[in-house]
Amino acid sequence: MQFNIGDLISTLFILVIFIAMFYLLIKMIKKVKTTPLPPPSSTLQHQVAQLVIRVNDLEKQVHELSKRP
Repeated sequence: MQFNIGDLISTLFILVIFIAMFYLLIKMIKKVKTTPLPPPSSTLQHQVAQLVIRVNDLEKQVHELSKRP
C-alpha cells in the first residue's frame, strides 16, 4: 500500500474541515445554552384585563368630553 503526498494533503484537509465544523457546532450550542430565555408572554386573561382597563378609561374620557358645553 503506497501513499503519495496528494493523498496525505487531501486527507488532512478533510480532517481539518471536520474538526472546524465540530468546533463551530459546539461553540454554537454553548452560545444557545447561555442565551437568557425571553420573559414569558402575558396570558390571555391578563391581556383582557388590560384592555378592560383601557376601555374604561376611554369611556370616562368620552363621558367627560360629552359633558363639556
